[in-house]
Amino acid sequence: MKVVFSYAAHENLGVEYLSASLKRAGHSTSLVFDPQLFDDKFIKVEFLGKLYSVEKEIVKQILEKKPDLLALSVVSGDLSWAYRIAKAVKAQTNVPILFGGIHPSSVPEKVLENDFVDYIIIGEGEKAIVELANALGSKKNLAKKISKIHGLAYKTAGRVVKNKLSPPIQDLDSLPFPDKELFYSAAPFLKREYTIVTRRGCLNACTYCHNSIWKSLYGVECSGIRLRSVKNVMKELREAYAKYKFNRLRINDDIFTSHKSWLKEFADAYSKEFNVPFWCYVSPTTVDDETAELLKKAHCYQVSLGVQSINPELRKKILHRYETNEQIATAISALRKNNIRCITDNMLGLPEQEEDELLDLAKFYLKNRVDRICIYWLIYFPKTKIVDIAQVHGNITQKQLDNIESEPIESANTILNEYNNKKFIKYHLLLLATTLLPTKITTWIIEKKIYEKFPAINPSIIENPITFFMNDRKEIERVRFVKRYLYYGIRIPFQKLLKF
Repeated sequence: MKVVFSYAAHENLGVEYLSASLKRAGHSTSLVFDPQLFDDKFIKVEFLGKLYSVEKEIVKQILEKKPDLLALSVVSGDLSWAYRIAKAVKAQTNVPILFGGIHPSSVPEKVLENDFVDYIIIGEGEKAIVELANALGSKKNLAKKISKIHGLAYKTAGRVVKNKLSPPIQDLDSLPFPDKELFYSAAPFLKREYTIVTRRGCLNACTYCHNSIWKSLYGVECSGIRLRSVKNVMKELREAYAKYKFNRLRINDDIFTSHKSWLKEFADAYSKEFNVPFWCYVSPTTVDDETAELLKKAHCYQVSLGVQSINPELRKKILHRYETNEQIATAISALRKNNIRCITDNMLGLPEQEEDELLDLAKFYLKNRVDRICIYWLIYFPKTKIVDIAQVHGNITQKQLDNIESEPIESANTILNEYNNKKFIKYHLLLLATTLLPTKITTWIIEKKIYEKFPAINPSIIENPITFFMNDRKEIERVRFVKRYLYYGIRIPFQKLLKF
């Protein structure tokens, strides 16, 4: 069976694991990559997006490969793109089209309403996609075989059928290493920065996060974290370094510091063999002095620390996060003592969020200095618990609620009025000033309420250029963002000119 994947803008480890599983089972795979310039989550410029659009070429490339199965892994933000590609392909060939990923897993019935989507894999897909490829390849007793594939959803006789879910894969060491060549051959600029996962699952079940959806789907079977062995992780890194000589590592675990004994073993092994710096996600509840020392030993240069809100009651009630402000401060202090850059994630537009909280957040960061304060507007994704909470609080309209399964809603676009949005933007600028300016100046800005006079401009206009020329320019996603635009920015117009 010839399986063709299509994906846009970024590397996807999940797709690489699916490809590796298919190849191990004897199937062939390839990728058609859409660079998606000026139409991604970082930059959206309509006229440039149209100028640089290569969707017609993407469809043409897919058709030229003559796939036996077209597979698209879909997050909510890329749903419209995936629909356009699948619809255009289906209009010209009857190839079976498979959707997977968090959005189709959340609302399979809604996605299967589209006649150009034939199958959906709900949850982890390494086993299901191999069984589907085997079934489609044999063509004998197809309906019977399809009905026995755990985690598969499909249409039959005008109704949606959802097969029983397989439990999450417990032995992650049994999986083949991700097929990096799938993306590297299609997008060569990715090669020098390596991404890896060492575990699956999360300690938390935050109301806004995909992990709460996985836990509701799988129940108790998905309540914990499943670890790869350090030996298995080191083997992947060893093989990858021999092949690609990567100069930076990104560990994409939800909480890399979840198990201290595992981290000790990893720090010992990694520091002996590698001097490649890495970046990871951590949680305030899992970072103390010892943990930070282990991260430093293992050449960790930067972490992303989830704070979201400085209001303990709001964190518990709205976000279902139970760390204390003291734990957040302790984590920041431990990271600073070990010279590990700390970037914190914080949210605007939360239900019950008030101006006082945002001012308290700025004051907190004056006492607990971090290297960068990232501010994000809350986004409502389908089937996340925050949607129900927002509905109770009147933060989203019924029309938006009706459409949320087709398009995620950024809280900046909800019934928070324009005046409130402008106020929140001023606090965003204040938090940016807290990072960039000396403590005395920021304290004066707060005491004199100078922030109230800040212009209500897009903070990214100021933030992006400044942070790019700071150490943030070394962060893998930013490096890859720049490389993607440099690699395709000239290539695409040149290729289009050659067609005339």
